[in-house]
Amino acid sequence: MGKRKKDSSVDLDKTNSYDLVFDDDRMKDSKSLDVSFIDGKKKKAPKIDMTEYKYESDESEYPKDKKGEAFSVILIIILSFVLGCLFFYILVRNDLNSTSDEIKVQTETKVVMDDNYVFLGDFIFDEYDLDTFYSNMNVVNSSGSKDKTIDVLENIKEKVYQYNPSKVFIMIGTNDIEADLALEDISLNIERIVNSIMENRPYADIYVCSICPVNGSDDKSSHDVIGDRLNTDIQELNKLIKNMCGEKNITYIDIYNKLIDENGDLDIDYTDDGLHINEEAYKIITDEVIKYINEE
Repeated sequence: MGKRKKDSSVDLDKTNSYDLVFDDDRMKDSKSLDVSFIDGKKKKAPKIDMTEYKYESDESEYPKDKKGEAFSVILIIILSFVLGCLFFYILVRNDLNSTSDEIKVQTETKVVMDDNYVFLGDFIFDEYDLDTFYSNMNVVNSSGSKDKTIDVLENIKEKVYQYNPSKVFIMIGTNDIEADLALEDISLNIERIVNSIMENRPYADIYVCSICPVNGSDDKSSHDVIGDRLNTDIQELNKLIKNMCGEKNITYIDIYNKLIDENGDLDIDYTDDGLHINEEAYKIITDEVIKYINEE
């Protein structure tokens, strides 16, 4: 075999080899190379620690369920509002039912009271035949023949309150005049009677009748019966009573002027002694009073 001729142009310091580049990333990949063929042993596949590999999701591709969370919050708010409204409705309804029950009780009480008419006074009312003039009506005569205003005040519970009247008709004062009580004091006591009824029986309507006139000038008049009563005093007292009724906003019934004659005295046709009145006079009183009994 002939010898290969040496090429002087070849750089003997270099050989036909490749420069090896050791890159860290490539070296990492080389760990997984199977080189078992070198020693004849099959290399087991390395275990991969999955904790080193974290999957980072693309939020744009896999968005979080923000809408579900918002819906839950809105639903809770709506349910809270509905429950709150329901609770408020229950409270209001109970309050309305309670108020309605109170109104119902008051209305029922008023219905009972509508059937009771109390007449309160002295001998003029005491001798008033209520059952005849007010038949088929629940009328009560709480008058006393010798009663004065102070007697009514001291016994007003038994005379008025116990009957729960819807309407009270008062005629009192003539016995006070005979007892020489000052006219202003008589009027003040009548006002106290009215105040007591208004305070203790506020649903009762109150009517105060004027004091009846007397007649001391006729032959059949009895001065012993009439006593010290004078029409001038009776007229003055009636004025005080009328003014009081106006201040209290209650009804004043003028009986005096329905029973007088042309001289201003009690018409003799209505009396047998100049003081006590007869059935004809009671008919006139009834015609006046019945107007207020029948009014609503």
